[in-house]
Amino acid sequence: MSAPRIPDLALIGDTFAGVVIAVDDHFLLTTEAIDGHDSVHHGTFTVRYGITYLGKPHKSLVPGLMALDYGAFKTGEEAWDFLLNKSNLYPRADVLGYDAQGEKQQVFVKELDLLYPFDVLVYGSEDETTALCEVDAFIGVDDILEDRLKQNIRVFETVEKWREAINNDDV
Repeated sequence: MSAPRIPDLALIGDTFAGVVIAVDDHFLLTTEAIDGHDSVHHGTFTVRYGITYLGKPHKSLVPGLMALDYGAFKTGEEAWDFLLNKSNLYPRADVLGYDAQGEKQQVFVKELDLLYPFDVLVYGSEDETTALCEVDAFIGVDDILEDRLKQNIRVFETVEKWREAINNDDV
């Protein structure tokens, strides 16, 4: 019996149409340009989620494939769900994906910090593996956001409310 074929990486992502603005050395996601702030990217984006490395919150991995201890593979939504909900049963399982710079990475599940807030990364298209930027928050009303994005990004009604939270260390 031959070994199972290793499937291609399938990165999950949510589609978002809007603008990325630059504010105080941070990038914020919004549905439209905001007066007084530079719009650095606009259009339809793919938003992906980087899972940070344990003890290295400045590094993250966007998962695209899981190779479990017993030879099974999971990709896309199935891999995402398994990683978040059942991966503690397989700490030696491999997770393959890309970092924000588009470099292919492979780590064990136990090297990832699934409890640390995920990086919210914006890509120019579904096919790209290099992020345009990491966004810190969404400015607007969250009822237009996909559930996964809503769960992983801080939402503020205005840039001023976001600044206030930053200044009070509430973020």
